[in-house]
Amino acid sequence: MCAGITPGYDDATGVLQVTQGRKLSRETEALLSASNEARLEAIGEDYWITYTLAQQTLLRLSGMVTAPDSGRPANMLLIARTNNGKSSILRRFAEKHTPALDASGGVVTRPVVSVEMPPVPGEERLYTSVLESLGAVFKPRDTVDVKRTQVLRLLQGVGCRVLVVDEVNNALSGTPRQQQQVLNAIKHIGNTLKRPVVLSGIETTAAILRQDPQMQNRFPPHELPLWQEGPDLQRLLMSIEGRLPLREESRLHQKELLTLLLGMSEGMIGELVTVLRRAATMAVVSGDERITPELLSRLDWQSPSQRNARAGAIGMGL
Repeated sequence: MCAGITPGYDDATGVLQVTQGRKLSRETEALLSASNEARLEAIGEDYWITYTLAQQTLLRLSGMVTAPDSGRPANMLLIARTNNGKSSILRRFAEKHTPALDASGGVVTRPVVSVEMPPVPGEERLYTSVLESLGAVFKPRDTVDVKRTQVLRLLQGVGCRVLVVDEVNNALSGTPRQQQQVLNAIKHIGNTLKRPVVLSGIETTAAILRQDPQMQNRFPPHELPLWQEGPDLQRLLMSIEGRLPLREESRLHQKELLTLLLGMSEGMIGELVTVLRRAATMAVVSGDERITPELLSRLDWQSPSQRNARAGAIGMGL
C-alpha cells in the first residue's frame, strides 16, 4: 500500500477506509499483494456498482413486487442510452428476486420474469420468449391463441409479480401492425395479471408507445440520463477505484482525470467501466500501478461517437 496512507477497517461495512480518499473492499485490499495474473483476472470480473439513481430505480422496481394487485398497476418505461446501465439495473433487480421453491406446495415461484423483445417483433414471438424464459414445454407451431393462454396460465402459476420486457426498441423493426399487436399483447398480460409491467429500451422506445395513447399514459418514463460532472460522478469514480487492485492511488474523482474520463466515455457508465478496466490492465502490466492522464493518452481508445463515425465511413467505403 502507498506510503503515507493510513488504513483502517469499518467493521460495520467491511470496507477499508483510506485517509487519502480511497476505499477498498477487503477482497480488493487482499489482492494488492497478489500476482499480476490474479489482479488482471479480478479487473476483468463483472461486479455491481451502486450509485444514487440506480438505488432509486431499484427501490421503485422492488416496490412494484410488493404492491397489491390492481386494475391499473404502476408500470414503468425504463429508458437509457445504449451502455448506460439499464440492463445492469434490470439484472440486479432480477437477482434480488430470484425463483424460490414453495416448500408447502412444491411449486417454483418467479416473482420477476424477464424477457427480451425478439429482434423480429410479433405477438407470437413475444409469447415464445416468455415461454422460453419460464423454461416451459410448448409446441413451436402452436397458434397465437394457444400460446397466449399458456403464457397467462404459467405467469399466474409461478406467482409472477412483475414482468420485465427489455429491448422494446426492437419492435421498431416491425410493421406498424406488428408493433400494435405487441403493445396489445403486453397490455393484455398486465390487465389479466393485474400486475406491473416494466418496458425497457433506448430512447426510440418512447416512439413505439406514442402509437397508443393508453399505453403511453400507463407507462410513465423513468430515464437514466448521461453522466455529467458533479458529486454523483465523483462518488461513482471513487466506488470504481475501490474495486481496482492497483497498488497506487489514482484519485480518479479529481478534476483532471474526471474530465478526461467523462469525455472518453461520453457520459455512459458502461463505456466508463470499460475504459477504466483497460486503463487498470495497462497500469498493472506496465508497472505504473495507477491511472494517470498520461496513461490514458496511451490507450488505443475511441469514444462511442468516434467508433460510430468510423463505422459509417467504412460502410460508405471511405
